[in-house]
This record gives sequence, structure tokens and C-alpha cells, in this order.
Amino acid sequence: MDVGWSKTAAIFGAWDRGNELTGEHYRGQVEPPVHAAAIKARGDMLGFIDPAANASSQIDVRKLLQIYLGLGLTLRMADNAREAGIYDVWTRLNTGRLKVFRSCKNWPDEFRIFARGENGNIIQQKFRLMAASRYLLRGPLTRWVVMERKPEPLRRHYTGIVWG
Repeated sequence: MDVGWSKTAAIFGAWDRGNELTGEHYRGQVEPPVHAAAIKARGDMLGFIDPAANASSQIDVRKLLQIYLGLGLTLRMADNAREAGIYDVWTRLNTGRLKVFRSCKNWPDEFRIFARGENGNIIQQKFRLMAASRYLLRGPLTRWVVMERKPEPLRRHYTGIVWG
């Protein structure tokens, strides 16, 4: 999850012998309760949030993190190693270990314009989904939580036959 007023982005992933980005939340200029509700609608899961959280000081980060935690999100601070994260995403894409589902509508747009300048530095733009992808993939699998699905209760459909 990468937060900001102009855009807040969250990327949803699943691990199945590889890494897959299964969906995204990408919206701007709304308050944290709107973002939290959209993220929670996907289910109860662990997330990683940008340690900077678009804040000017560590106190702001803690406050913003507390707001999202108070809204019911389960979050840990992400590993914000920028170059290592870019390398992780790029390597997984090139080796076929990262698949991006069609439901990630904005992800390809950000990926296409993600570029480096002549000096090798990233051309600064707000790449929220790229950042969220880095945070997800830098989160070691040991920190990922296996969410067990509760089996659906058996439902009996009565067709007018009397059971006896």
C-alpha cells in the first residue's frame, strides 16, 4: 500500500509457486476510510505500508498508520529498499515468476511510463502501484499470512419432498 492524497494504491497478491498480482485499489483525493473500506472488501489479509506514508515526519507516519489500523486494516511496515525492490519486480517479470492479472487495470499504465533518466535515476513521478508492488514483493514470504478459507456450511435445498 502506498498512500497519498493525489493517489493511494494497494496491490493484492497471491502466491502459488510464483508471485501474482491479482488486483489493485487505485484512487485519489478521498479520506482513509474510503481506502480502507475498498481494501477490506477484498477480505481480511496482511498488508505492507510505505514507511514514509507520504509524511513529513515519523510522527505523521505513526498517526497515519494508526488511522488505517483503527479502520481495521492489518498492516506492517514495508521494506522500502527502492533499487532492490525494482530489481525484485523486474527479475520476477523477466523470469515469468510474476504475473499481473487483467484485473490490475492501472498497473500496466504505470509500468509503461516507469523509466530512468540519463544518469540512471528514476524519473520522478508518482508511481503508487509500482511502489506497492515493490513493498509486496519485498515482504518476505515468511511475513505473508496464510489465510484459511472457512468451508461454506452445507445448505440443504428442499424441493418439496418430505424426508422421513
